[in-house]
Amino acid sequence: MSFHSFAIYLTGGLETQWQTALATLVVWLLSPIANGSASPMHLGSARLVAASLAAGLACLTRLDSIVILVAILAAAMWTARRNGELAARPFAMLLLPAAALVVPWVIWKVGYYDAILPNTFRAKQTPILWALVRGTMFGAIFLAVTLLFVAIPIIRPGWRLARRRPTVRPLLLVAGAWVAYLLYVGADFMEFRFLVPILPIAAVLTTGAVAHLPHRRQLAAVAVLLIGSAAKWVFFPGLLGIESARGLKGHVTAEGGWLEMGEVLRDAWPQGEHGGPTIAATPAGAIPYASRLRTIDMLGLTDVDANDEANRWELTKLKAGHEHIATVDYLESRHVDLIVGLERDCGELAEGDPIEVVRELYLTYRVERDDLPDGARLVEIPLRTAKRCMVVVQISKRPVVNRVVDARGWATRDI
Repeated sequence: MSFHSFAIYLTGGLETQWQTALATLVVWLLSPIANGSASPMHLGSARLVAASLAAGLACLTRLDSIVILVAILAAAMWTARRNGELAARPFAMLLLPAAALVVPWVIWKVGYYDAILPNTFRAKQTPILWALVRGTMFGAIFLAVTLLFVAIPIIRPGWRLARRRPTVRPLLLVAGAWVAYLLYVGADFMEFRFLVPILPIAAVLTTGAVAHLPHRRQLAAVAVLLIGSAAKWVFFPGLLGIESARGLKGHVTAEGGWLEMGEVLRDAWPQGEHGGPTIAATPAGAIPYASRLRTIDMLGLTDVDANDEANRWELTKLKAGHEHIATVDYLESRHVDLIVGLERDCGELAEGDPIEVVRELYLTYRVERDDLPDGARLVEIPLRTAKRCMVVVQISKRPVVNRVVDARGWATRDI
């Protein structure tokens, strides 16, 4: 539990910790069947039903929990069949409660969203070669910054003994299935978040290997793991499209960050979504939350139409989930007034080429002047942080925007 990559998400607001807890619970409940130490018929109805309910909740928390659940269920069924203990009743008890939770939700989801897979899956679609490269890089950086590349050779002699135990094979299958999924989707841009669901399993496997080591080697392995965790916490700045937890938090809560931007917009348009402008943003969480303005997610994570090829431009493949961005034409079709999200020193608006400012805000070099509507302009909105401003691109001429810009005397520049 002291491992930093695990601990930082225990106290975060994401679904990661709940997915990890539920998936780990299912693996623990079904491990006696999967490793052959208990028969499905004798494991107990309460344990099977509990595993099923936890599996259903894990799917509702994050749909990709299915990867872990299918792996442990396959291990359990294969072992039961090998031992001649594959019976319909216990596995029905294992499947039906989960189905009772998940199937109604899937029916509602398809009826409401016209899709089973979430927008986030579509937004991360990328050529498989790029996904493999990015996923491999994600894993390699994790091994490097946590010093696991040093710990693994130390632990390896113990692993040769530990892997012979039947309890290890199902855990290896689960971990291997998740790693394969990680490589397929190209991992994530948040600090090793995609590895968190299997870290408890990795910890169990590591502990089993360390237990077979001589005493001095055990101390060396534990010392390297603790130093690696602490070193990553202190020194990891983010690397090659992977952002550190410290940096992620700074985007939101730092002076001039996304929350402050949203609050400034809220002050300018207190009517919020009821009469205020429509904004477009790539940080489509904190800014809409604080501003209460109608928002179009430019990255398509919450906007299904933004993922259509006709409505998006391609971005770098280095950063997962930031591979496509909505075109200006699409934003106009959604009646967007302001493209927001860029913080700079006040007074810089008069310097340089304005189209370069648009490209910086838009995360892509592909924006040209002809892509912007006539009358588009940059607007410099002062933040509470001294001498810092939010630069937005105004792409409409709606009075609700012009009145506030003129009344507050905000600096503008035609593009």
